[in-house]
Amino acid sequence: MKKLQQFKIYAFTYERISNSNFNITTTPFEAELKEEVISLGDNECLRAIRRITNHPFSDFRLAELAEEKKIILKKRNSTENKRKIKDINNEIRRLLFIPEIISVSTKRNKSYLKLGKNGFYVNGIHYIRFMCGAGHARTNRAMYCDEKIFNQLVSILRNGCADIPIVGAKYNAYFSLSGSATYRVSSPRFCVVPDKEIKMVKSVDWVEEEGEDDIISRQDKELTFNLWDGMGIISPEFAKIWANELEIDYLPSAFVCRAPFTKGLVCTFDFKDFSEKVAQSKKIIDIYGKEWNCDDLDIILTESQFKYAKAFESIEQFNKNMEKNELKWGVSKVSPKNEDLVKMSNYQFLQVLNCNDEDIKNLCSYTLEWIKSVSCKDYERTLLYLFGKLVKKYSAINIFDKIGDSFIKALIINPELIGDSYIIDRIYHSLEKRKKESCMGKLIFNGNFQFLIMDPYALCEHIFGLEVKGLLKEFEHYSKYWLDKGEKQVCALRSPMTWRSEVNLLNLKDNEEVNYWYKYLQSGIILNVWGYDNMLFAGSDADGDTLFTTNDKTYLKCRYGGVPVAYQPKKAEKVNIDLSSLYNLDVLGFNTKIGFITNCSTTLYEMQTMYEPGSKEYNEIENRLKLCCKYQSHEIDHAKGIQTKPFPKHFTTFDKIKETDSEEEKQLKLFNNKLVIEKRTYFMRHRYPQYNQEYKNHIADFDRYCLTKYNCKYKELPEDFKKTEEYKELKKYYDYRNPLLETNGTMNRICYYMENELKNIKQRNHRVSNDILYKILNNENILIDSSKLSLLNEVYEEYVSFKRDKMLSNSDFATYEQFYKYLRNKSLENISNNIQELANLSVYLCYKLKKNKDFCWEIFGTGIVSNLIENKINSGDSNVMLPQSYKDGEIEYLGENFTMLPYNLETQDSNLDIDDEELFNFNLFDDIDSDNLGVQNDSF
Repeated sequence: MKKLQQFKIYAFTYERISNSNFNITTTPFEAELKEEVISLGDNECLRAIRRITNHPFSDFRLAELAEEKKIILKKRNSTENKRKIKDINNEIRRLLFIPEIISVSTKRNKSYLKLGKNGFYVNGIHYIRFMCGAGHARTNRAMYCDEKIFNQLVSILRNGCADIPIVGAKYNAYFSLSGSATYRVSSPRFCVVPDKEIKMVKSVDWVEEEGEDDIISRQDKELTFNLWDGMGIISPEFAKIWANELEIDYLPSAFVCRAPFTKGLVCTFDFKDFSEKVAQSKKIIDIYGKEWNCDDLDIILTESQFKYAKAFESIEQFNKNMEKNELKWGVSKVSPKNEDLVKMSNYQFLQVLNCNDEDIKNLCSYTLEWIKSVSCKDYERTLLYLFGKLVKKYSAINIFDKIGDSFIKALIINPELIGDSYIIDRIYHSLEKRKKESCMGKLIFNGNFQFLIMDPYALCEHIFGLEVKGLLKEFEHYSKYWLDKGEKQVCALRSPMTWRSEVNLLNLKDNEEVNYWYKYLQSGIILNVWGYDNMLFAGSDADGDTLFTTNDKTYLKCRYGGVPVAYQPKKAEKVNIDLSSLYNLDVLGFNTKIGFITNCSTTLYEMQTMYEPGSKEYNEIENRLKLCCKYQSHEIDHAKGIQTKPFPKHFTTFDKIKETDSEEEKQLKLFNNKLVIEKRTYFMRHRYPQYNQEYKNHIADFDRYCLTKYNCKYKELPEDFKKTEEYKELKKYYDYRNPLLETNGTMNRICYYMENELKNIKQRNHRVSNDILYKILNNENILIDSSKLSLLNEVYEEYVSFKRDKMLSNSDFATYEQFYKYLRNKSLENISNNIQELANLSVYLCYKLKKNKDFCWEIFGTGIVSNLIENKINSGDSNVMLPQSYKDGEIEYLGENFTMLPYNLETQDSNLDIDDEELFNFNLFDDIDSDNLGVQNDSF
C-alpha cells in the first residue's frame, strides 16, 4: 500500500500560549527543537488549505530533494555542499509545513473556555477555534485555524449542507471527519438507503437508576437494534478500482471510507449478483425517495453512514457540491491481504477469565518461549524480532531499504556484530520492556484483530425490500480465516472490556451458501443481525470497529459467559449550530474518565478474591463491576451533552461516620468503606514507576524487620510460622501498609508467574572484543584526519556533557533525538559533509579509543552502515541473508515459517539520512502489539 504523506503543523499547550500572553512568536525550526510540531497524515482539510493558500507542496519536488540530499551526503567535504544541505532541509520544511492550522492541548477546562472564546496569535496571525472531533477530545485537544481562511475553509468542508438542528457533539464529530487521514480514491456512484431498526426481547442484566445506588436485575427487556449501524457495501468491481488506486495487489474485504459528513465501513459484496439470483429486481429506493438501478451503483450506504442526510436535498446535490468544492472520497483503512497469525492481549482481556494455576501457565507459555528465542541466542529469530511488521510487509528483495534503525542494518551486513555490547544492550533494553509488558498481561496468542461486519446478505434483503432473514441465525457467525484453520468456535473480545460476559463465544457456520455469498469476505468477523453481540463488545457498531478473536483452548475453557449489562440511554437535544460558540461543547469530551473507570474495575477484580463467593462483599463487588459497564457508556453520553449520573463517590472515597448517623447509616458506611477502591493492583507496578518504588520500599521495610526478628526476609518466612496467630497479625499489618493489592486475581497471578519464570531466562554471555569490532566497522579507504578527529572529539565531549548532566530539561531540545540531530548537522556543516567520513572518525573514537559507543551509533549510524556496505562489496561478497516468509521454511517464528534468502547489497538504496525521517518513518519494534487497548488514565 502506498505511503500516506505526512505534514507538519504547530502544536502548543494552553500553558505555552498563556505564558506567551496569547501571542507566540516562533519559527517551524524553533518549534521543532521544542517539540511543538506534530505530524498529520494528509486529509481533505489539509488539501483544502493547500488549495486556498497555493501551498507549494509537490510530491515530485519532495522526491527530488530527498535524492539530491543523498547524493550530496556521499560527496567530499566542502563549504558549498554544506550550504546545499542547509538549503535542502529548509525547502523540505517549507514543503511539508502547514502554518494555517494549529493543535492546542489543555489540562484545565476553564482555561480552555477563555481560549475558545478569544483565540490567540502566532507570529501576528489570529487563530480561532476550528474543529474538535471525538479523537481530539479524548486527548484534550482541539484544532485552531488562521482566521483569514476560516470562513472559506469551513464553507468548503461543509460541502453546502443546510443549517438544521443537530446534536452539537455529533456536528463536531461529523465536521471533523475532514481531518481524518485518508488516501484519495475515485468517487463512487452511490445511494443511501434507510437504516433498519427493529425491537427484540433479550435477557440482560438491567440497571435501574434509583437513588445513590443503582439496582441490577436479570430481566427480559425489549431493546432497539440498528442492524447495520455504520456499515454499507461496495461492489467487487469498484473495490478493485480502489485497490488499484491504493496500490495494493489484492481485493480487500472491507474499506473504512470518508466523504463530507460521511464515514463507515463498506464490505465487498456482490449486490448485483444478489439482485439477479435472490431479489430478482434491480430497484432500490433511497432515503430521498428516488429509485435507483443497482447496476448503476458502486456503493450502497446506510443512513447511519450519511451523517447529515437531512441537510442535503439529494445525492445529486451532494455530488455536485463535492465537485464544486474539489472534495474527494477517501479511504483511511483497508482489510489486510493476510491476517496476523498472533497478537498480544492486554490485561482487560485476561482479568475477566476464570483460571486455575495450570491455566495461568498455559496462557503464559507462548510468550515465555518467544522471549527465550529472541534473546540474542538465536540470530535468525532475533533478526525477525527486530524486523517486526516489516518482515510481513516487504519481501527479502526490498526489506533492507525499509529498515530505519542503523544497528539492525549493520547486524544484517555482518552477523558477528551480535556480539557488540552496544547492539546486545539495545536488544536487551527492548526485551526488558517486553518482559515488563508481559507481566502486565501483554501475552501472545494465536489470533488477530479483524473488522466487525454485520451480515451483508441480510442487508441486501433490506436494500431490495425483501423480508430480512439473513444467512446467520442468532448465535451463528462467520470467519473465513478461522474456518480455513478448521475452527468451529473462537472467543471474540473488544476493548474497553469491563465485565466477564464480554468474552463472547462465536459459533462459526460453514456451508455452501455462506461460502458463496461471503466469497469476497476473506477477512472480517461476520455477526448475525438477531443477537446482542454488539452489546457484548462494549456497544460496538460496524463503522470500522475491530474484534480480537482467538482459538486459544485455555481462553475458551476459562470464559465465564453470561448476558450483557444494559440500561435505558438518554438522548441529547438537537440545537441550531453556532460556530462561534462550539468551544463550549469541546470541554464535555475533555478529561474523559473511561480510563479511570477501567482502572476501578481492574482493582475490583482483585478485591473480589479477598471474599468468599456468595458473601455480601463478593456480591456487591460483582454488582459494581457490572455498573462500571454502565458508567463507561455514561462517559460517552456525557461528551454528547447528555446529563448523566456521576460515578458513585463512595466507590472510591471513604465516607466519614457521624455521631448523628442512624445505626443503619453507620452500618452502610462501614460496609461501603470496606470496599473503597484505594489501591492499585500488584501487576500495575510494571506500568507505574512510582508505585513500583513505593512497593520496593515497603518490601525493604518488612525485610529489615523480619531479618532482625526472624532471621529471614518476609517472603521467606517458613510455612509452619504462617499458621501462627503472630504471622496473621504481621500479615494483616503488611497488607495494610502495602501500597498495592497483592491478591490472587487472574492478572496478579499471571504477573507472579511471569516474574518468576523470566528470572530464569539468561542473557547472551559471548561478547566480541573492541579490536575485532573496529576492524569490522572501519572503512580503510577513508583515512583518519587527526584535525577532524580533534574537532569531532569536541562534539563528543558536548554529547557526553549533555547526557551526563541531564541537560535536556533545561535545553532548547524536547527530546534526545533532536539533540542528536543537532550534533549530526553541526558535524556535517563544520567538520565534513561526508557522513561516511564522520562515521569512520566516530568509530575510531568509540572503538579504538574506547569512548561511549552510543555516540557513534546515535549520531552517525547511517554512515556506519554505508561503510559496512562498502567493506562488504569490496571484499568480493556483496550478498547478505534476509528472512523471507516461506511455507516450508526451516525457521518457525510466531506461527509462521521463514527461510533465509540472499540479497545483493549493490542493488540497495543506501545512505538515507535520518534527517529524512518525515519521509521514511518506520517503527521496527511495533511488531505484535494489540490494537484497541482503550483509553487509560494514570489516576483514580
